[in-house]
Amino acid sequence: MKTYIPTLGRVDNQMTYDNMPKSIQSNTYFVIQPKEESLFKELWPDSNILVLPDDDYGILNTRKWIVETAGNSKYLMIDDDIVFWKRNVDRKTGKKNAEKSKKLFTSEDWISMLDWAESKLDNGYTVAGSRARGMPPYTKDDMEFGRIMQVFFINGSKLHRDKLEWVLDSSEDVHFLIQVIEMGGKIVTSDKFLYECEPYHSDGGCKLSGRTSDSSLKDINTLAAMYPKIIEMQDEFVELKNEFTHQKHTLHLKKAYNPFYGRTDNKYW
Repeated sequence: MKTYIPTLGRVDNQMTYDNMPKSIQSNTYFVIQPKEESLFKELWPDSNILVLPDDDYGILNTRKWIVETAGNSKYLMIDDDIVFWKRNVDRKTGKKNAEKSKKLFTSEDWISMLDWAESKLDNGYTVAGSRARGMPPYTKDDMEFGRIMQVFFINGSKLHRDKLEWVLDSSEDVHFLIQVIEMGGKIVTSDKFLYECEPYHSDGGCKLSGRTSDSSLKDINTLAAMYPKIIEMQDEFVELKNEFTHQKHTLHLKKAYNPFYGRTDNKYW
Protein backbone atom coordinates (compact mmCIF):
# COMPACT_ATOMS: atom_id res chain seq x y z
CA MET A 1 0.00 0.00 0.00
CA LYS A 2 1.50 3.34 -1.06
CA THR A 3 1.48 6.30 1.31
CA TYR A 4 1.09 9.88 0.10
CA ILE A 5 2.12 12.77 2.38
CA PRO A 6 0.97 16.18 1.10
CA THR A 7 3.31 18.72 2.66
CA LEU A 8 4.10 22.42 2.53
CA GLY A 9 6.35 24.62 4.64
CA ARG A 10 7.76 21.76 6.70
CA VAL A 11 10.65 20.53 4.58
CA ASP A 12 12.88 20.13 7.64
CA ASN A 13 10.13 18.92 9.99
CA GLN A 14 8.60 15.73 8.60
CA MET A 15 7.04 14.19 11.71
CA THR A 16 4.96 11.55 9.95
CA TYR A 17 7.81 10.33 7.76
CA ASP A 18 10.39 10.39 10.58
CA ASN A 19 8.24 8.11 12.72
CA MET A 20 7.76 5.50 9.99
CA PRO A 21 9.86 2.34 9.78
CA LYS A 22 12.18 2.32 6.77
CA SER A 23 10.18 -0.44 5.09
CA ILE A 24 7.17 1.89 4.90
CA GLN A 25 9.23 4.97 4.04
CA SER A 26 10.41 3.16 0.91
CA ASN A 27 6.83 3.09 -0.38
CA THR A 28 5.95 6.61 0.79
CA TYR A 29 5.70 9.65 -1.49
CA PHE A 30 6.01 13.29 -0.52
CA VAL A 31 3.55 15.39 -2.53
CA ILE A 32 5.07 18.84 -2.84
CA GLN A 33 4.80 22.13 -4.69
CA PRO A 34 7.41 22.98 -7.36
CA LYS A 35 8.90 25.79 -5.26
CA GLU A 36 10.08 23.27 -2.64
CA GLU A 37 11.42 20.63 -5.04
CA SER A 38 15.10 21.56 -4.96
CA LEU A 39 15.20 21.86 -1.16
CA PHE A 40 13.37 18.56 -0.74
CA LYS A 41 15.82 16.77 -3.00
CA GLU A 42 18.69 18.29 -1.02
CA LEU A 43 17.35 17.33 2.43
CA TRP A 44 15.64 14.07 1.46
CA PRO A 45 17.79 12.67 -1.38
CA ASP A 46 16.68 9.07 -0.85
CA SER A 47 12.94 9.76 -0.59
CA ASN A 48 10.19 9.47 -3.19
CA ILE A 49 8.89 12.84 -4.37
CA LEU A 50 5.87 13.74 -6.48
CA VAL A 51 5.62 17.34 -7.67
CA LEU A 52 2.26 19.06 -8.04
CA PRO A 53 1.44 20.90 -11.30
CA ASP A 54 1.72 24.39 -9.78
CA ASP A 55 2.77 26.38 -6.75
CA ASP A 56 0.09 27.59 -4.32
CA TYR A 57 -1.99 24.56 -5.30
CA GLY A 58 -4.03 24.53 -2.11
CA ILE A 59 -5.05 21.67 0.16
CA LEU A 60 -8.30 20.95 -1.67
CA ASN A 61 -6.66 20.59 -5.10
CA THR A 62 -3.78 18.61 -3.58
CA ARG A 63 -6.15 16.04 -2.07
CA LYS A 64 -8.00 15.82 -5.39
CA TRP A 65 -4.70 15.34 -7.24
CA ILE A 66 -3.68 12.51 -4.91
CA VAL A 67 -7.04 10.75 -5.23
CA GLU A 68 -6.86 10.96 -9.02
CA THR A 69 -3.18 9.98 -9.17
CA ALA A 70 -3.64 6.96 -6.89
CA GLY A 71 -6.48 5.74 -9.11
CA ASN A 72 -7.92 2.33 -8.27
CA SER A 73 -5.16 1.33 -5.86
CA LYS A 74 -5.40 1.00 -2.08
CA TYR A 75 -3.40 3.79 -0.44
CA LEU A 76 -2.86 5.98 2.63
CA MET A 77 -3.22 9.77 2.37
CA ILE A 78 -1.85 11.27 5.56
CA ASP A 79 -0.85 14.72 6.84
CA ASP A 80 2.81 15.49 7.49
CA ASP A 81 2.57 16.18 11.25
CA ILE A 82 1.18 12.87 12.54
CA VAL A 83 2.43 10.56 15.28
CA PHE A 84 0.60 7.36 16.26
CA TRP A 85 -0.19 5.74 19.58
CA LYS A 86 -1.74 2.37 20.36
CA ARG A 87 -4.66 2.27 22.75
CA ASN A 88 -4.70 -0.51 25.32
CA VAL A 89 -8.02 -0.52 27.11
CA ASP A 90 -10.54 -2.93 28.60
CA ARG A 91 -13.53 -2.40 26.30
CA LYS A 92 -15.99 -3.56 28.96
CA THR A 93 -14.86 -1.09 31.63
CA GLY A 94 -13.27 1.63 29.49
CA LYS A 95 -10.25 1.57 31.80
CA LYS A 96 -6.66 1.27 30.67
CA ASN A 97 -5.10 -2.15 30.93
CA ALA A 98 -2.26 -2.70 33.35
CA GLU A 99 0.09 -3.38 30.44
CA LYS A 100 -0.72 -0.04 28.80
CA SER A 101 2.09 1.56 26.85
CA LYS A 102 2.84 5.26 26.61
CA LYS A 103 5.38 4.68 23.88
CA LEU A 104 4.98 5.76 20.29
CA PHE A 105 4.29 3.23 17.57
CA THR A 106 6.81 0.51 17.00
CA SER A 107 7.57 -0.89 13.56
CA GLU A 108 5.35 -3.85 14.46
CA ASP A 109 2.50 -1.45 15.34
CA TRP A 110 2.84 0.21 11.94
CA ILE A 111 2.61 -3.14 10.19
CA SER A 112 -0.40 -4.11 12.32
CA MET A 113 -2.18 -0.88 11.45
CA LEU A 114 -1.56 -1.28 7.73
CA ASP A 115 -2.72 -4.89 7.89
CA TRP A 116 -5.87 -3.74 9.72
CA ALA A 117 -6.55 -1.05 7.09
CA GLU A 118 -5.94 -3.38 4.16
CA SER A 119 -8.29 -5.95 5.67
CA LYS A 120 -11.02 -3.32 6.08
CA LEU A 121 -10.58 -2.04 2.53
CA ASP A 122 -10.72 -5.62 1.24
CA ASN A 123 -13.89 -6.36 3.17
CA GLY A 124 -16.51 -3.79 2.32
CA TYR A 125 -15.09 -0.43 3.42
CA THR A 126 -14.16 2.38 1.06
CA VAL A 127 -12.33 4.56 3.60
CA ALA A 128 -10.71 3.71 6.93
CA GLY A 129 -8.98 5.99 9.40
CA SER A 130 -7.75 6.57 12.94
CA ARG A 131 -9.39 8.36 15.85
CA ALA A 132 -7.68 11.25 17.59
CA ARG A 133 -5.70 10.30 20.66
CA GLY A 134 -7.62 12.65 22.96
CA MET A 135 -11.00 11.03 22.32
CA PRO A 136 -12.45 8.82 25.08
CA PRO A 137 -12.37 5.06 24.42
CA TYR A 138 -15.11 3.59 22.27
CA THR A 139 -16.84 0.35 23.24
CA LYS A 140 -15.14 -1.56 20.40
CA ASP A 141 -11.85 -1.48 18.53
CA ASP A 142 -13.62 -0.14 15.43
CA MET A 143 -16.28 2.53 14.89
CA GLU A 144 -18.41 2.64 11.75
CA PHE A 145 -19.32 6.04 10.25
CA GLY A 146 -17.14 8.01 12.64
CA ARG A 147 -15.37 11.17 11.52
CA ILE A 148 -12.05 10.68 9.77
CA MET A 149 -9.48 13.46 9.56
CA GLN A 150 -5.86 13.63 8.43
CA VAL A 151 -5.39 9.84 8.17
CA PHE A 152 -7.26 8.34 5.19
CA PHE A 153 -6.83 4.74 4.06
CA ILE A 154 -8.67 4.59 0.74
CA ASN A 155 -9.72 1.86 -1.66
CA GLY A 156 -9.65 3.77 -4.93
CA SER A 157 -11.50 1.03 -6.79
CA LYS A 158 -14.58 1.75 -4.67
CA LEU A 159 -14.54 5.53 -5.22
CA HIS A 160 -16.76 7.17 -7.83
CA ARG A 161 -13.99 9.63 -8.62
CA ASP A 162 -15.83 11.09 -11.60
CA LYS A 163 -18.74 12.03 -9.33
CA LEU A 164 -16.77 13.57 -6.48
CA GLU A 165 -17.07 17.34 -6.09
CA TRP A 166 -14.14 19.36 -4.75
CA VAL A 167 -15.54 22.78 -3.94
CA LEU A 168 -14.63 23.87 -0.39
CA ASP A 169 -11.15 25.06 0.54
CA SER A 170 -11.65 23.80 4.10
CA SER A 171 -13.94 21.17 5.61
CA GLU A 172 -13.02 19.25 2.45
CA ASP A 173 -12.46 16.13 4.55
CA VAL A 174 -16.05 16.14 5.82
CA HIS A 175 -17.41 16.84 2.34
CA PHE A 176 -15.33 13.98 0.93
CA LEU A 177 -16.68 11.54 3.54
CA ILE A 178 -20.31 12.60 3.04
CA GLN A 179 -20.01 12.08 -0.71
CA VAL A 180 -18.36 8.68 -0.29
CA ILE A 181 -21.16 7.57 2.04
CA GLU A 182 -23.88 9.03 -0.19
CA MET A 183 -22.50 6.94 -3.03
CA GLY A 184 -22.73 3.69 -1.11
CA GLY A 185 -19.30 3.64 0.51
CA LYS A 186 -18.87 2.53 4.10
CA ILE A 187 -16.23 4.08 6.37
CA VAL A 188 -14.62 2.77 9.56
CA THR A 189 -12.39 4.35 12.19
CA SER A 190 -9.93 2.55 14.44
CA ASP A 191 -10.10 3.20 18.18
CA LYS A 192 -7.00 1.09 18.67
CA PHE A 193 -4.57 2.94 16.40
CA LEU A 194 -4.76 6.61 17.43
CA TYR A 195 -3.16 9.68 15.90
CA GLU A 196 -1.91 12.95 17.32
CA CYS A 197 -0.95 16.05 15.36
CA GLU A 198 0.23 19.62 15.68
CA PRO A 199 -2.39 22.17 16.87
CA TYR A 200 -4.66 23.23 14.02
CA HIS A 201 -3.37 26.22 12.05
CA SER A 202 0.22 25.74 13.19
CA ASP A 203 2.99 26.91 10.87
CA GLY A 204 2.83 24.83 7.73
CA GLY A 205 0.37 23.72 5.07
CA CYS A 206 -2.99 24.94 6.36
CA LYS A 207 -1.66 28.35 7.32
CA LEU A 208 0.43 28.75 4.17
CA SER A 209 -2.48 27.71 1.97
CA GLY A 210 -4.43 30.75 3.13
CA ARG A 211 -6.88 29.15 5.54
CA THR A 212 -8.07 31.50 8.24
CA SER A 213 -10.43 31.19 11.16
CA ASP A 214 -13.08 33.14 9.22
CA SER A 215 -12.75 31.08 6.04
CA SER A 216 -12.94 27.80 7.96
CA LEU A 217 -16.05 28.93 9.85
CA LYS A 218 -17.62 30.02 6.58
CA ASP A 219 -16.91 26.69 4.85
CA ILE A 220 -18.25 24.43 7.60
CA ASN A 221 -21.45 26.51 7.72
CA THR A 222 -21.73 26.36 3.93
CA LEU A 223 -21.40 22.58 4.14
CA ALA A 224 -24.01 22.42 6.93
CA ALA A 225 -26.41 24.36 4.69
CA MET A 226 -25.81 21.80 1.94
CA TYR A 227 -26.39 18.88 4.33
CA PRO A 228 -28.62 20.14 7.16
CA LYS A 229 -29.62 16.62 8.24
CA ILE A 230 -26.01 15.47 8.38
CA ILE A 231 -24.24 18.41 10.04
CA GLU A 232 -25.79 19.85 13.16
CA MET A 233 -24.22 23.23 13.94
CA GLN A 234 -24.25 24.55 17.50
CA ASP A 235 -24.25 28.15 18.59
CA GLU A 236 -21.12 27.57 20.64
CA PHE A 237 -17.61 28.65 19.79
CA VAL A 238 -14.26 27.56 21.19
CA GLU A 239 -11.08 29.59 20.99
CA LEU A 240 -8.25 27.26 20.01
CA LYS A 241 -4.54 27.95 19.88
CA ASN A 242 -3.07 30.12 17.13
CA GLU A 243 -6.02 32.57 17.24
CA PHE A 244 -8.34 30.02 15.66
CA THR A 245 -12.05 29.84 16.44
CA HIS A 246 -13.89 26.52 16.18
CA GLN A 247 -17.67 26.25 16.01
CA LYS A 248 -18.97 23.11 17.68
CA HIS A 249 -20.96 20.77 15.49
CA THR A 250 -22.12 17.16 15.35
CA LEU A 251 -21.86 14.88 12.34
CA HIS A 252 -24.54 12.30 11.65
CA LEU A 253 -22.65 10.60 8.85
CA LYS A 254 -24.56 7.33 8.90
CA LYS A 255 -27.71 9.18 7.83
CA ALA A 256 -26.07 9.78 4.45
CA TYR A 257 -25.40 6.09 3.80
CA ASN A 258 -27.06 4.82 0.64
CA PRO A 259 -26.36 1.10 0.09
CA PHE A 260 -28.61 1.23 -2.99
CA TYR A 261 -26.64 3.98 -4.77
CA GLY A 262 -27.46 3.97 -8.46
CA ARG A 263 -30.80 2.31 -7.88
CA THR A 264 -32.51 4.80 -5.63
CA ASP A 265 -32.09 8.33 -4.33
CA ASN A 266 -31.26 8.83 -0.69
CA LYS A 267 -31.80 12.32 0.52
CA TYR A 268 -31.23 10.93 3.96
CA TRP A 269 -34.28 8.70 3.83
